Amino acid sequence: MAFQTSPVRSDLTNLVNEYALKAENFVADSVFPPASVSLQSATVSVATRESMLSPVSLDKTKDGFTVADTKLGKMTYSCLPKGTSEVIDAQIQAPPGWIEERDTVNTLMARVHLAKEIEIASTLQNTAVWDDTIAPYYDGSVWATAATATPVKDIQTAVMESEDLTGVAPDTLVINSQQLAWLLSAAEVRSSFPGSAALTVPMLLANLAPIFGLTKLFVSRAKQNSSKVEDTFTAAAVWSNDYAMVCKTASPGAPLTEPSIGRTLEWDGDTPGWTVTVDYIGANKKQWVYTVSRNYEQKLIDPAFGCLVKVT
Repeated sequence: MAFQTSPVRSDLTNLVNEYALKAENFVADSVFPPASVSLQSATVSVATRESMLSPVSLDKTKDGFTVADTKLGKMTYSCLPKGTSEVIDAQIQAPPGWIEERDTVNTLMARVHLAKEIEIASTLQNTAVWDDTIAPYYDGSVWATAATATPVKDIQTAVMESEDLTGVAPDTLVINSQQLAWLLSAAEVRSSFPGSAALTVPMLLANLAPIFGLTKLFVSRAKQNSSKVEDTFTAAAVWSNDYAMVCKTASPGAPLTEPSIGRTLEWDGDTPGWTVTVDYIGANKKQWVYTVSRNYEQKLIDPAFGCLVKVT
């Protein structure tokens, strides 16, 4: 089933795909890594906690080898075209590549990243899910209090909360820039570094994950306007200061059967990758509508592969 009906601008499409790779302030595509799918809508096999823990005998029976009782989970998805548009008023038709349209599509791509970031943050900081009945939740120390904060203990406890439930150890810490600043000041963290008086952000980013027994650290610096459009702009962090997430994330390009908290299913059967289309409206084509879109769905696979940690 194809959705694309408007003409595709390949030059601008290349531009937004390059922009997507450079989106350093956003972590949605790292926490829910992309996975290509061949069908727009289907049911696929994924790893869940039930897939991990059932024992199996390797002994040969008289009729053949033992059949495992474990079964991969099933996840239904539907990739739909998602994106955003902007109108440019033009008195004359400028040639392709003019600066106004390049700036417009880059701005649209920034909006796309922000929308994806908000969706993932809202999903993974949902206390109705991470409440110690559906998925693990841990009430940690106050990270803003440098002298008494115990983030190392908090994170290691969260790792075991998830591992004990699933048999799979989380490998990722997801925080925002404010929480990174708190960790930079925490006495427990600084004491883990020789010459800690000279501790810098690059040193912290390079070495923080191993202190917690993890391999990945994702820091979101994404901000959104928390005021109404007509009011004065007020910046607010997309990822709440109140919670950090410890979770298992998939390796880039890994199959869906690798244990992970979630993935972004991407279907290229309509048009490949992020695509820019242009429609003309109005008399004499004086208004152009630019759209950046892709067919995808962000899916939470199993919340037990993560533990939400309260840090305020």
